[in-house]
Amino acid sequence: RGFLQNLEKALVPGDPGEEPDLTLIPEADRYLVRAALGGKAHLLITTDEELRRALEEAGLIPVRSRGEFLKEYLGAEEGSP
Repeated sequence: RGFLQNLEKALVPGDPGEEPDLTLIPEADRYLVRAALGGKAHLLITTDEELRRALEEAGLIPVRSRGEFLKEYLGAEEGSP
């Protein structure tokens, strides 16, 4: 079984001593949060409401729904010269 079926086989870059508390994050989404944190992402955009709520509660990384992000992004474009 490969890493797509066994998430424990996935390698995520980052300091192995820094394991964030992911207890609020759904098990199936923890690889994604680890990757975002390891890559020092500034924002995670998702269509998964359960993940969005969990990330907001955990405060690990800023998160926006796809709809929120598009409104912000397109609104900012309208104001550009």
